[in-house]
Amino acid sequence: MNARPDRPTSYQRYRRRILGWGAAGVVAVFAVGGPIFVNRVEDDLEMRTVDVLNEAGVGPVDAHFSGQDGELRCVEAGAVAIPVEVVAAIANLRGVSSIEVDETCLDSTGAASAAPDGDTETAPTEADGSTLTSTPASTTTSTVASSDLDLLTDVISSDSQFSTLAGLLDETDLAATLSGDGPFTVFAATNAAFEAIGPNVTGALDRDPELLFTVLSHHVAAGTTLSADLPAGDLEMIDGTTVAVDLSDGVVITSGASIVAVTEADLVASNGVVHAIDHVLLPAGLVIGGDPAGTLAGAEFAEGQIVLTGSVASEEQRAVLLAGPSDTINPSNVIDELIVDSVTSLSDQRADELGAVIAAMVSNLVSATAETLDAGISVSGTFASEADRAEFEEAVSLIDGAVITIDLVERPVADAGVAVVVETDLNQLVSDDPILFDPSSTTISDESVATIDRVAAVAKRVGGITIVVEGHTDTDGRADSNQALSEGRARSVREALIVRGIAADTLTIVGFGGTEPILDADGVENKAASRRVEFVVSAT
Repeated sequence: MNARPDRPTSYQRYRRRILGWGAAGVVAVFAVGGPIFVNRVEDDLEMRTVDVLNEAGVGPVDAHFSGQDGELRCVEAGAVAIPVEVVAAIANLRGVSSIEVDETCLDSTGAASAAPDGDTETAPTEADGSTLTSTPASTTTSTVASSDLDLLTDVISSDSQFSTLAGLLDETDLAATLSGDGPFTVFAATNAAFEAIGPNVTGALDRDPELLFTVLSHHVAAGTTLSADLPAGDLEMIDGTTVAVDLSDGVVITSGASIVAVTEADLVASNGVVHAIDHVLLPAGLVIGGDPAGTLAGAEFAEGQIVLTGSVASEEQRAVLLAGPSDTINPSNVIDELIVDSVTSLSDQRADELGAVIAAMVSNLVSATAETLDAGISVSGTFASEADRAEFEEAVSLIDGAVITIDLVERPVADAGVAVVVETDLNQLVSDDPILFDPSSTTISDESVATIDRVAAVAKRVGGITIVVEGHTDTDGRADSNQALSEGRARSVREALIVRGIAADTLTIVGFGGTEPILDADGVENKAASRRVEFVVSAT
């Protein structure tokens, strides 16, 4: 057990009196009683340092403060390991300017001295009041920077040089990993590092969560390894690959074609340490973007969603393609998988043509695919009626100078088996993304507009069907009110589908109120699930 100094019972009252004195009294304190006050500050810092050590179960360790600068010295040389996170906690006690760990305590944990970044105080646990031993300072220490933040994710998100990395981490499961117990060593690429790899690569990472996770996890090693303890040679990362560490001139890390240098070391967190690096570490053999022979931009439209794929040459071209469906499709149903690659051969004129084709597709066709070819644009798909086909062909014929190849067929007519498939798909869709309504209302909520769009698209998939829209409520409230509410909500869905092109004479409604609740295995109603819209589909 570490020991802390005795405290007079009047200490807290004395401190309050100091804070309450007027200006003349304050001057007197510094003129006459300054040395007494400084001693009490040192005693207080020593006491709270010992509390932190005792709470962490670390000892026996002597603590000594000269003013606000402290030192930890182990009673038995080399016998005590002081973890980095404990040193950081002491460094961040209110009033501590710096804390050094004497060489007598250094062992495989690499505990070292630290200086706080802020004034956050770690709450101590009470310990006994016996006298603390002080020991002269040693001249041999190592130094790390400390943070007043607890977790690796906090260290990264609070440092402006890592703002790009912080945003990317939030898009992957790696953020949760780095918020866990760890410990981990993170080689954190700075904003300048991400700028250096160019928009082609950063754009591809931002749009591909799996690729992003692969790259970011290649920057993390298990365990807490300070810069002074990094091993020369191979270092295994948590993605199962290795990087090569060279310590001959600072810390330089190589991974395939990536050669990076540590620009700021030892940003300590409670669950590990962060080292800033000046370039992004890409795993050996991983190629991102930069393929002039790659697929040019295209689009796939089905089930009410459009997926934009392939490469464009600039962000301006991407904006043109995203604008194509913007007047017809809810933004939630536009999936952007485009890669911005400056070496792509897509011209601005061809991008404009493709944007216009996409706009015509989503307005007039049931499903379609558009491909950009060297000679022009190819469109294939299905239409619901001859009028829709004619309107699409007229729209694309007005695109100035475009060479467009069109291959369209009419949608099939459903038989009983196909009707069952459509019914299953509709009910699965609204089970995964329920149609929601404003409270105690028949008004479809704004957040469910995208779902209604997709319901309409699935209903358009085939001809020759009729659809019954069924409304349900939970069992709360009066039966007659629930009946009226269920009918009203079913009617709202029907009207929304008619607006989206479903023939009115193929749609009917029925309300069940709370007569068909959803129950769990114990017979208890799941009220949220009971409040639902379902569909019954039949072939005509």
